[in-house]
Amino acid sequence: MKKINYKEIMALIDNKQFYAAEDILNEIIKKHPMEAKAHYFLGVVYSYRNETERSIKQYKKVISLDPNYADAYFSLGMI
Repeated sequence: MKKINYKEIMALIDNKQFYAAEDILNEIIKKHPMEAKAHYFLGVVYSYRNETERSIKQYKKVISLDPNYADAYFSLGMI
């Protein structure tokens, strides 16, 4: 499996290129649906776009995949 470049995704998010980040994350999730980190960053993208329901869904997905993913609990609690 090719290593996923989350630094590139974080840079897109930092530069407010949310739709580009979403496209990459959706491709990752399509190939690796159990990749909790991809779901987490998709939740972050949705949060920045004020898409609360979609964001909550992604954070809950992260928690279902990895119950120890603390950032997902924190992000969910901040909504």
